[in-house]
Amino acid sequence: MTRLLTICAGIVILLSSGVAIFAAGGLVAKYGWQPYASVHLFADKQLRAIKAKVKGAPSNESIVTTNLYPVRVSTSQTSLEKVGDHVAFAQLGSGYLVAKRGGELFSVEHSLEPILERQAIETRVPTNKERFSGDNSERDPLAVVQFGVKDILIRERPDGVDLYASHSSWDAERRCATLRLSKLSTQMGKLRSGSADTNWTTVFETEPCLELNEELDGLGGDFTFLQAGGRLAFISENELLLTVGDHYQDGLAGPDLPQDPESHIGKTVWIDLESGGSRVYSLGHRNPQGLYVDHEGTVWSTEHGPRGGDELNIIVDGANYGWPKVSYGLQYPGLSWPAPHWGNHDAFTLPLYAWVPSIATCNVIRLEGFSKFPQWTGDLIVGTLANRAVFRVRVRDNRVVLTERIEIGNRIRDLDQAKDGSLLLLTDDGDLITLRPLDSDDPGLIDDPVLRGQLLWAQCAQCHVLEHGSGHGKGPNLSGILGSRVARFDDFNYSSALKSLDTRWTEENLDAFLRSPQEFAPGNQMQFVGSQNPEDRAAIIAYLRSQ
Repeated sequence: MTRLLTICAGIVILLSSGVAIFAAGGLVAKYGWQPYASVHLFADKQLRAIKAKVKGAPSNESIVTTNLYPVRVSTSQTSLEKVGDHVAFAQLGSGYLVAKRGGELFSVEHSLEPILERQAIETRVPTNKERFSGDNSERDPLAVVQFGVKDILIRERPDGVDLYASHSSWDAERRCATLRLSKLSTQMGKLRSGSADTNWTTVFETEPCLELNEELDGLGGDFTFLQAGGRLAFISENELLLTVGDHYQDGLAGPDLPQDPESHIGKTVWIDLESGGSRVYSLGHRNPQGLYVDHEGTVWSTEHGPRGGDELNIIVDGANYGWPKVSYGLQYPGLSWPAPHWGNHDAFTLPLYAWVPSIATCNVIRLEGFSKFPQWTGDLIVGTLANRAVFRVRVRDNRVVLTERIEIGNRIRDLDQAKDGSLLLLTDDGDLITLRPLDSDDPGLIDDPVLRGQLLWAQCAQCHVLEHGSGHGKGPNLSGILGSRVARFDDFNYSSALKSLDTRWTEENLDAFLRSPQEFAPGNQMQFVGSQNPEDRAAIIAYLRSQ
């Protein structure tokens, strides 16, 4: 209910005097709406689009507002156990293959049902997590938790399907760890039915093999595999890129490997899938958690900074992005990093954008081709963990011109543009969240008057404030208006028409004002002609009463 009450939609109910009270131009362009017309007709049309708390609507739906769309959010559970170990997914036929950190795989069909049936896959990604756990039982459990799968990628072939997985790997003999890329070639039918083969092969393995330093505390020992990167993206039919995190080998907790051209650590690595050849594609990375190659061949990446300084980058072959020499973040104890260029990117490739404070970026995609969000076409969507939101990022001429935070309320691990054009998110807990714009032809009418009033209030809020003690907007603060004296505030310039009224805002008076402001107080400054819909007026009053 709390999330439902955050709904805003483009419905105009109240307007204060003056020009450009709110962005009416957008409403005119999108809906053909004329200011001061009978806006309750427009409101009814939009209300019928809502299927959150609507007659017959699924209980797993809510609505969030964005700058260009009101968005339906449908949450589908794949597991009743809320365990934050789901790390990646990939399109598999009409559904998705989901990977858990420990190596388990399952498939689901993409639908809007509250609970999705999962098909367990017999094969597992070949992380030797049990051996690692046994050999390192004295370490903090966090090291074991983060050891495992980082990403999966699927390539369909005419005669089958190749499944690629990046994952931690433990060398028990040398007692050191690598990030490995493994491949499973099988049949689509087998994979979807759960009976996939088990003949995984190793495609690539990072060098050097990293020994766990027993003398280090958690910051560099037990967090090692948390900062491993591991995102995958095809750059051509037979080539892919793999991001490799610094594994805390940053010059403080270990050697400065991200700037070592002979090491794979802290790099983007190019891999030839036919020959098995590999090379460093870019260097100077901390923990790149997002990777996407768009239709034009541009490589986009998101990267965790330390305390602040999460980055959005365009990855260029041969470029150096500076870590750990430079960053816009701070050392975790709250101090600047001991590096000469800290706080800027002198002599290194600048990020396209940096978030301060950190949002804990995860994967990134670009909306291309068919999309249910045509006004977002070409924009990047960046998922976040700590921020529990996605960010829409518009880039023009290699410059970020806007970012928009869209509240989701869950830790997002992966995201994708589904085949039907919707936006699909995978949460830590394994939920699949589908985002679609509200369809103005959707049937349904909101039952709850408070919820209906919240929706209607959305444009009143362009001019009026409802929070007690928060001052005024272009119109007076309406906090606690029911029962209060008309024109009650000494610090607001009310019209003479309202000042002359010796009465209080009863529900009857509010209803009369909403029906026709000029009949209630001739000569007042409200240019809203009034709503002739009694249900709308009652809903607004119910919402005001609830505040």
